[in-house]
Amino acid sequence: MAPPLRNNPYALLKNIDRLHAAGRIHSLPPWYDAVRRHPPATFIPKGATPTETGAFALDSHIQRGSARQNPLTYRPHYVSKPAVIVYPEDEIRAAFYRWHPLELARPISLVRGEEDLKERDWKDIYGGRPDLDVTGESVVQHTLYLMTHKNQSRHTAYQNALSAFYKARVEIEERERAAQQAAQKAALEELLADEEEDLDDKQRAVAEFWSTRPLTKQFVDWEMDELQKSQMWEGKIADAKQARRDLQLKMEQFEKRHLESDKTDLLA
Repeated sequence: MAPPLRNNPYALLKNIDRLHAAGRIHSLPPWYDAVRRHPPATFIPKGATPTETGAFALDSHIQRGSARQNPLTYRPHYVSKPAVIVYPEDEIRAAFYRWHPLELARPISLVRGEEDLKERDWKDIYGGRPDLDVTGESVVQHTLYLMTHKNQSRHTAYQNALSAFYKARVEIEERERAAQQAAQKAALEELLADEEEDLDDKQRAVAEFWSTRPLTKQFVDWEMDELQKSQMWEGKIADAKQARRDLQLKMEQFEKRHLESDKTDLLA
């Protein structure tokens, strides 16, 4: 629906011009120049397509392709590309971690000392440092050593390096297990020594306490002897009472059997 004629923004400038020409208004309003420079947008009825009414013209192929005539303005194209840098150990490293993915989860130390910066001799899997753990990089470097100095093929050198890696890992685990058991044994011996020392200290303290009270010690010892004797006597009395009760029970059972046999004889 189009705007009302009275408040039609598209006819606003025409109405102002007509009123000014007729002398109804003496001066143009302050917004007159601004509205003339920026008129309101074209009215589009509901249901109409802007491109069909001409409000928005379609871009031609020339307009869309004008920015693509010079691709160097937005993306440089190189005539030649640099060669890919490939090292011989890349494939060995990729093959090792493809078949040993859990090795990537093993913790490693990022701290490097003076010894770590020195060049290592990889004639063995330890690289001249048997105190360190073997890793996937040890397999890679030992394989390269066998290929370079032993003239072995890559497959043979890799298999030999893997065998050395497995053997070294078993040796390291056995060494760590033995060290752990030794540490546990030492801790247990230290604990037992501390307990014995505490027991000796207690016994020594008790002996020192009674050394200054000899009469009290004799009285306590006498009471302990009497207590043991009384407990032994109470045990004998309890045994005698139990034997008496057992004998009485057996006598009652005997008399009951004889009474029942006498009754059967009389009835017969």
